[in-house]
Amino acid sequence: MASLKVEASASLLGQVALDRARATQVALHDLTVLSLAQLADIDDRRLHTLEGAPSMRAWAERLPADVARQHLTLARRLSPFSQVSGALRAGSITLGGAQAVCQTLTRIDRFLNRPDGMLDGQPQDQALYNVITSGVRQLICRSRGGWDPGGPTSDGDDGLPTLVRELHDIAEDPARSLREQFEAALLVLCRDVPTAHLRPALVVLTHALLPLQLEKAALAGLASRQLRMDRRSDGLGFRLTGHLDLLTGELLFTALQAQLATDLDNPDDTRAAKALREQGLDPPGTDLRPRSTGERLHDALRGARTWLLEGGLTGQRGKARPHLSITVPVESLVTQPGALPAEASAGRCWPGSLVSHLLPDAAVTRFVLGLRGNVLAASHTSRTATRVERLATTVMTGGWCQVDGCTRHTSHLGSTFHHHHLDPWVLTGSTSLATNALLCSGDHAALHGGSTLRLRDGRHAGPHGWSPPGYDPHPPPPF
Repeated sequence: MASLKVEASASLLGQVALDRARATQVALHDLTVLSLAQLADIDDRRLHTLEGAPSMRAWAERLPADVARQHLTLARRLSPFSQVSGALRAGSITLGGAQAVCQTLTRIDRFLNRPDGMLDGQPQDQALYNVITSGVRQLICRSRGGWDPGGPTSDGDDGLPTLVRELHDIAEDPARSLREQFEAALLVLCRDVPTAHLRPALVVLTHALLPLQLEKAALAGLASRQLRMDRRSDGLGFRLTGHLDLLTGELLFTALQAQLATDLDNPDDTRAAKALREQGLDPPGTDLRPRSTGERLHDALRGARTWLLEGGLTGQRGKARPHLSITVPVESLVTQPGALPAEASAGRCWPGSLVSHLLPDAAVTRFVLGLRGNVLAASHTSRTATRVERLATTVMTGGWCQVDGCTRHTSHLGSTFHHHHLDPWVLTGSTSLATNALLCSGDHAALHGGSTLRLRDGRHAGPHGWSPPGYDPHPPPPF
């Protein structure tokens, strides 16, 4: 530590500095894991009383070095979850992942092992079995943008059968309690799902196991709905505050997202951003800057008056009419225990009662997903993907950009996404789900700029098609 403090990183060669930083971060992780174990031991055996501290937190506050509050909470939560603790020590799960998993397990644990054998209104055994064997698999496939059937290993196993067997073995292991089975399944989820997707996936699984709690939250949101519009005394305009229920928030989200995409000031923002990049600076106090996200949202709300005041969503946005989009698994429609809940395009889970309320007046589109999580559909010769195919790609990817490492999601207001032909249409003359990828505007521009990008399912796409040339990621079906 003394030598690291003395030797400045700037004096090292580039690769040496990177290696040094990498080693430091690994050591820091190991020390943090050791620290969590020690803090848990202090809390379990109440060793803090030896120095007159009433709690572990009070003892930690007396230390000369700051102890992060989340580390104290994680140390206390790790005690009952031995599998998470073991994975953390082995380095197979990050601190953030361990914290999210422990938070989920702690919430579910309060509802397990009730005398009536029910888990929030569902048969406990059946709900957990379905969540582990089906729900976890669906979320893993979704995070990959569908499981690629074109890249089997040397033994003919592309990994999906192994995953299915692993999840079934966990759910059918008599040596594990129900909580331990769920804990093991969540560790599989952490292993196969990118960090950026993990917390949203855990929220979906929690709602699948606790549907009545989701119903209560939706009713509470409806009961507490309010909107205030106060005139500012300084003459600057109005202050808008309030709380929107799920349906109202989703409708507003859809209108704003559509308006953001067609804002007439977008070209000026693009030119301003380009000018700033060329100058290498962002001069404050000038008009030569792109609008902030908050400013764009405000202007979008102003521009959405057509929908808010005159009624009806008209025209096309992104080659499709703006619409309220809710994804509902068929298991949820038939109230199967442990079924994944409905999800709206703004990234929120919906209770079954709210979906049932909308169904009589809704246009329902059916997608059939295979075991791999891929949407099954036919191709066509039109260059533009149909509205149904665009929805299918969003359902299959969960709304995430399919480029490996990208964290952009369709629920991020202001983000722009493109349904890109991975097989160039000018060469094939056809459009299908198999060759359509959901890409954020940045990755889409990089692809057309000549870059070769790696997708989440392991494939590589370049500006002229799949890489390497001649690789067929989707062989023709046997029928």
